[in-house]
Amino acid sequence: MNVLEKTITSLEVAEMVGRRHDQVLRDITKIKEHLTDHKSVASELFIDSTYEDTSGRELPCYLLTKRGCELYSTRMTGAKGTQFALAYIERFNEMETVIKEQSLKIPQSPQEALRLM
Repeated sequence: MNVLEKTITSLEVAEMVGRRHDQVLRDITKIKEHLTDHKSVASELFIDSTYEDTSGRELPCYLLTKRGCELYSTRMTGAKGTQFALAYIERFNEMETVIKEQSLKIPQSPQEALRLM
């Protein structure tokens, strides 16, 4: 993981749950519609984005925060829901570990930076 990310894409979610991406987009759109009274919350959980497909077209996708994944997973039942919950928990735990490791490497003051040189 070269670039530290704090979200996962709806494409990754589709792969994790074994569904087509258009189905995941539809699910997230419905969740956002249910949150019409909480639009600011919805925009913090599911961030509008795009990706480029193999033919170079720019297509819509969402970036899901950890809380967005949690909300999405509540809509799923059975084995797929459980597997998705485990997968996103592991992914975000991995991201948090990287964040902690990077913060330990960042000098907290100019004096500390000079000591590391």
